[in-house]
Amino acid sequence: EAAPKASQYLASLYWSTITASTVGYGDFYPVGEAEQALTVIFVLVNIWLLAGIVGGISALASMSDTDMAESRHTISSFERLLSEERISPDVVLATREYLRLSLESARANVDSLPASVRLSIRTQRFGDALASQPLLRGLSRRFVADCVDRVAEDAFVSGMTILRAEDIPNRLCIILEGSAQLQVAG
Repeated sequence: EAAPKASQYLASLYWSTITASTVGYGDFYPVGEAEQALTVIFVLVNIWLLAGIVGGISALASMSDTDMAESRHTISSFERLLSEERISPDVVLATREYLRLSLESARANVDSLPASVRLSIRTQRFGDALASQPLLRGLSRRFVADCVDRVAEDAFVSGMTILRAEDIPNRLCIILEGSAQLQVAG
């Protein structure tokens, strides 16, 4: 006597799922229809979870590969420019050092994070240092938090000019690490 169509479809689905997932039949296997249906659901959910984990790891690996390729491209572009324009060796060295500092740093990627995460990171890194600045002391926490959210971190190499006397500054620079020398000419 032939089994009902639903039982045949379930048995076929069970068989194809177990075979395709390479789980195998083993010593213990579901006998009833409810057990077969639950096994199919369990195997499919596990395949879905495994695919998500493998996909996430692959995305992380490819992202770092992409970042490395972009860094190499940036460095080679600057190398070409500096050699074509016959830039002096001291400027070439300063440019290389600056590129190395900025490309090795993951700090630039903070801007691509969601606002709440970005603010948390910047608050932990710069909040106390900014709040202790005489210019910001006594101001509301909200104003200081807005300042922290707008922090743009940069790295400078020794001997690099940050601002000239004739420049009109469009930002406030606070040195948190290292030192700067003020030179007034003329």
